[in-house]
Formats: sequence, structure tokens, C-alpha cells
Amino acid sequence: SVGVRPQRSGEGDCEADGSVHFGGMATLMRTARLDLGIQIEINLEPLYLDTQGHNGDHFAIGRITYPGDSDYGYLLYLKSSYTGDEDDVIREYRMRCPDFPHQSTADQFFDEGQFEAYRSLGQHIAEQAVAALNLKTHGTEGRFDDFVSALAARWAAADKTTRTGAPPAT
Repeated sequence: SVGVRPQRSGEGDCEADGSVHFGGMATLMRTARLDLGIQIEINLEPLYLDTQGHNGDHFAIGRITYPGDSDYGYLLYLKSSYTGDEDDVIREYRMRCPDFPHQSTADQFFDEGQFEAYRSLGQHIAEQAVAALNLKTHGTEGRFDDFVSALAARWAAADKTTRTGAPPAT
């Protein structure tokens, strides 16, 4: 059994990435590795697009290994993504604007519909991540520690399946 002191980390990726190349995440991983000696292991495959142009999931969980430290941390990566499980407000906006949620970030003047679609999507993604970790949306004292512990358990399960060659369950 490895002693784990879970580090708290999160990354939200809201870049325009319609082709799902994970440029922001790749930059984060490269910078962490080259500048700080930190390794980030994460399976992004569940976030790729399917044949209908939908992402498979909204988030992935990775493990962070720090140089010279036997402890490791976890990274919850939230991707601006469309899976098809979103509510009517989000679906309607996507029908009108097929490049949603990867519209150019050069235009910072959102109209009401665009603002609400992105806000709702962000809330939906966060709720999906929390629900997948079997946490309640209104917490108690120490809830973040429970969250990190749930991440640790999920990573352990993902790590086990990765070693067998199967992608981690999400």
C-alpha cells in the first residue's frame, strides 16, 4: 500500500477546440514536465469525438507525480464538451450554432442565449463529474477531502485497468 497525500488540483479547458486536439492540456503537461519536472498521466480517450460529433465524456481524471516525492496528486480535467446528454437550452443553442461549445474565443461579447448555453454547460459538466464520483451536490464539512478521496479511489480503478490495456472506466 502506497501512502498517498492527495494534492488538490483541477484544470478546466474552455479553449476553442472543435477538432479535440487538447492543445491546452498538452501545453499544461509539457510546461509541468519541462519547467517543474512534474509528470501528468491522464487518459483523454473518453473525451474524443464519436461518429456523431459528440464527446464521449465531459471529464477525465489524471495522476500527478512530483519529482523526488513518493506522494502523488490527482487532476480533474473538465473539458468544454457536448455529449448529447445536455438539457434543452444547451441542445437548442447547439442546433443554432453547431460549433458550440468551441466557438472562437476572440468574440467576448456573448448574447444572452450564448452566455446561458455556456453557463449551463459548465454547470452540467461539473454536476456530471461530481455525480460520477458519487458525491452529493450540497456537501458537509470536509466535503473536499471526500472529493479527493473519491478521486483517489477512481484513479486506483483506472490505473488497474490501464495496466491491463483496457481504457479506464468513466
